[in-house]
Amino acid sequence: MMRQQRSVITMILFLQIVSGCHQTFDPYGAYEPKLVVYGILSSRSDTQYVRVYSTYPPGVNPATLPNANQVTDANVVVAEGDSTFEFRDTTIMSRISTGAGTPIRIHVAYGFPIIQDRFYRLLVSSPSLGTVTSTTRSLRAGSFSLLNKSVLSAPALSNTIDILVSPGGNVRAYIIRFYIIYEILNGNSWEERTIEVPITLGEAGPVFPRPIPRGGGSPGYLPGTEIIFFSTAAYATTVQQLTAQYPAGTLRLKYARFIYTQMDDAIYAYYNVVNGFPDAGTLRLDEPDFTNIVGGLGIFGTTTERVDTAGLPSQLSF
Repeated sequence: MMRQQRSVITMILFLQIVSGCHQTFDPYGAYEPKLVVYGILSSRSDTQYVRVYSTYPPGVNPATLPNANQVTDANVVVAEGDSTFEFRDTTIMSRISTGAGTPIRIHVAYGFPIIQDRFYRLLVSSPSLGTVTSTTRSLRAGSFSLLNKSVLSAPALSNTIDILVSPGGNVRAYIIRFYIIYEILNGNSWEERTIEVPITLGEAGPVFPRPIPRGGGSPGYLPGTEIIFFSTAAYATTVQQLTAQYPAGTLRLKYARFIYTQMDDAIYAYYNVVNGFPDAGTLRLDEPDFTNIVGGLGIFGTTTERVDTAGLPSQLSF
């Protein structure tokens, strides 16, 4: 009898608890607006950019309301040693997937060259969303060079286009991109255009370069150097596709452009979170986001960029 009474009491308590739960369970918790900062300091020029926006409110579709997260009251400052660079708020036109132009707020600082191996401190403050900070260390200058530049004009000389890379001492990863600059005849004038060359041809189609972690290339001739190989077949296929696309006499090749970009730890980590890891053995963690912005979200990092070019004959045959 006592056991039956305990069972009845337990059931009554359970029903009271269940009947008192009227709120919908939300695994994500309450929405909290935060500053989102995207800033990549680059050696490409002495003009630097920082994008400041906020997290999207619940129920807002970024594809239909791309401006719903723009922050209008942010102040952006980057300091290095005793130097301080204040960014100016401006607006640029950007294109979304529909092709329509949309105004995007961005912060810009002119006369701001990046000095190698220096610490840069970011401070973004907003009266409505608070203050966030971050620190990055600029990269040491690396170098790269084409070892067999003649192959570009005479592809039969080798199966690969060889590039020697010497990454800077604190570089985490790098990427090399190869472009063909060409002209097409449009009416009475020549228009310059660009096409990227794949690094190789895979079974499923062309394979384009991905960031390579420092030490991930083939060993070079000297310690600290690496060699990256572009497939001559991929280069030839790209030129053949261009030749087939335009009538005779309306296409002329100009030159090849190689762009060597170095990146720091934060940028490489962000790339891997967004794009996945390039190998099958890397341990995956359930991390939906990467950020090095203290108090907010986003990324603050540094890159370097070097460019080399090589002239091409106006026509190439294979």
